Amino acid sequence: MTRYICGECGQIFELDVNETVRCNFCSCRYVYKLRTKKPIQLEAR
Repeated sequence: MTRYICGECGQIFELDVNETVRCNFCSCRYVYKLRTKKPIQLEAR
């Protein structure tokens, strides 16, 4: 399950892989994927 935030009402919710991309609270289709809080370090060459 991946966490998303609604672009209209601002609620945070989770969606499964096979679910429709739609807010569970207001049925808006503008959703943004939340960033991870874990620091990511990449090696550049």
